[in-house]
Amino acid sequence: MPRRKPYNEQVNDGNGLDGVPGFEVRNPGFKHGTNFPDWKDGLDTIFRVVPEYRDGQFGPQRLGPDENNFGYWLQSAMMVRQFGIGAERFTFICEDLDGNEGPIVRLYAVIAAEVKNNPGTCPREWMIWIKSDDFKQKLSKPQRCGFVQGLLYQQGKYVYKNERTGKWKPHFPVLLVLPASARWGLSNLMNETVDGGGPPEKREDLVSRFKAGDLISPEGGHKVVFRPFQPPKGSNEKPGYRVSVEEQPEPIPAEICQSIWAPWEDLLNFDIDVEKQLNYATRATNPWTMDYVFGNSEFAHLLPDGVRGSWDRKCGRVSAVPDPAPSQPVQAPQQPPNPPKTPQSTAPPPQAQPTDTGTTDFSGTDFGGGGDGPPPDEQFDPGSGATEFGSAPADGSQSENPGPVQTEVPVPESEASQDSAMDELRRARGEKQQQ
Repeated sequence: MPRRKPYNEQVNDGNGLDGVPGFEVRNPGFKHGTNFPDWKDGLDTIFRVVPEYRDGQFGPQRLGPDENNFGYWLQSAMMVRQFGIGAERFTFICEDLDGNEGPIVRLYAVIAAEVKNNPGTCPREWMIWIKSDDFKQKLSKPQRCGFVQGLLYQQGKYVYKNERTGKWKPHFPVLLVLPASARWGLSNLMNETVDGGGPPEKREDLVSRFKAGDLISPEGGHKVVFRPFQPPKGSNEKPGYRVSVEEQPEPIPAEICQSIWAPWEDLLNFDIDVEKQLNYATRATNPWTMDYVFGNSEFAHLLPDGVRGSWDRKCGRVSAVPDPAPSQPVQAPQQPPNPPKTPQSTAPPPQAQPTDTGTTDFSGTDFGGGGDGPPPDEQFDPGSGATEFGSAPADGSQSENPGPVQTEVPVPESEASQDSAMDELRRARGEKQQQ
């Protein structure tokens, strides 16, 4: 009989959201703790991004001068955050490795379009899911989020700094997920050229052409600040994150940058396939909504028997058959378990004395835990800089657990029109009724 997982793989260690039920952004087998910039407390999140490390060298900050032509240190993908109504909620990437969006995106688009175009006739539940101000009753909208890897210096009220020594003690490795406004803010900042937006071709290299300067290199990168912004009443501005770069560089030893990096295709979980998304969506909403949206789609054959036909039964077009209770999980087809993915570039780096940066002490290096990842097994030798790489609570006392799990609070967004999705659905349902 196989043994159970050890304790550290059964519980969340407080260093990120990994291990929280329904949270499936990162693949198992990695030490990265997954976090979001603080929103609830309205305080700064300070993060030091590291560059891509592949084939024995660090990747560039930009691939070209064109807008958004960044290196592989920054990625984006469609995802949902705490998707669901009630006890079960799911947070996961809802596109595959090639960028094809899954059915969860269509589900939200159809419901939102019906609420917008037919507010007087659509089911009351849908109105609540889309329009409610109560987060517990609102269906979260899929959004394109950003992803960076690096070191976390502050996350709201949790400041990773040892007040006794005055040295930073950042937590790493960390996978920071950027909500839409934080991703937009970072990319816009990186695209802003010097000299009031003059021709970037006049600059001698790709970094100096842009106001943000060097953001990611081990020796010259800077910390990024994500600050929540709530507009005053009556303002036309939208709530979201304001993004800036600190003036002083924050050098990071190259061996630490190398140890943090993991290939995106291995680190991020792109394996929530169509069957899993339909299963999660059914558990997060109700069967007749799923039948309305997908009953005439290419996914119809993947819907459970209790879901197919439930919309017609709700509308009284067929003899009533009790729908399965929404709280009962819908079993997806059994899939063979996938072996845990292993980082391709996380071989233990050689132990070395870190460079004294004058602002950061790299002693007591802590490679994190991040929920279901392996325990720390590497330690850098103490140095004499001004930042130590581990985790310390704001009061300066040493602790193995730097802070509790962050509670996700989605940033409000404006509702986009979903007319095309609704038109497609109406054509499909019209064909069914004609038959």
